[in-house]
Amino acid sequence: MPSRVAAAVLFAVTFLLFSIANADSEAAENHDHGAHDQAGLSMISAAIDSASELKTGEPTTLTLSLTAKNGKPVAPADLQVAHTEKLHLLIVDPSLSDYHHVHPKPGPNPGTYIFTLTPKKAGEYQVFADLLPTATQQQQYVSARFTVAGTPSAMEKAVNSTATVAGYTFALQFADGKIIAGQPGMARLTVTDADGQSVAQLEPVMGAFVHMVGFNEDRSEIAHIHPMGKEPATAAERGGPTLEFHINFATSGYKKLFAQVKIDGKPVFAPFGINVVSTPLSKPASF
Repeated sequence: MPSRVAAAVLFAVTFLLFSIANADSEAAENHDHGAHDQAGLSMISAAIDSASELKTGEPTTLTLSLTAKNGKPVAPADLQVAHTEKLHLLIVDPSLSDYHHVHPKPGPNPGTYIFTLTPKKAGEYQVFADLLPTATQQQQYVSARFTVAGTPSAMEKAVNSTATVAGYTFALQFADGKIIAGQPGMARLTVTDADGQSVAQLEPVMGAFVHMVGFNEDRSEIAHIHPMGKEPATAAERGGPTLEFHINFATSGYKKLFAQVKIDGKPVFAPFGINVVSTPLSKPASF
């Protein structure tokens, strides 16, 4: 019998940052294409069931259940497509090293969505479900958790502005050399290949050339950022080698960011560790 491993409620989305210190916290969106004020909207609850005990290195099928405040299941017909999918799951472990972006498919029962995950780490994973209810026309985030057997890995809190993955090097720069808590800033991501040549063949991934997702240490904050500029309208369009972002964190401290791109038809995730500082800027930043 499936085991109920986690449940939480939807958090209201405001601007530039998702803050979810607990199940009653509020959240805010960090997309460059607009703010969404969701105060007073209907709540949605989420729960995750696993078909068996989750173990590191073993693929497991999980079921996400979405329920409206009135007790009715949230079916696919109740959701609209946002960035090519009706449901995005942003998933990370306690060490902030095992990140997944998955798209569950409708399950056999109303309001259920099935996905398969192979966890690399032990501990309680945090899941953020990104959805757009038809009834509200407002993007919403629902939180839930599941636990993988074993002892959780310690967080390394490594700080890095470059990452090499699958033979590609990703470099992350900030306009003022740092990000200030509570202040909008500019970030730039550049991609080069193993020969140091610029990569201008980034393929569209979920309606953008890159998805940047970031978490703070206790996963009480999450940022989801898309690059500035025109988003790709067809699968044939290509982006890179440089992409720029508006970025903002409400709090200072360590943050882990993951840049997701697609190259040669394969997803590539580049991890970055940054420290957000509390010192205010003396002048506007620019590259």
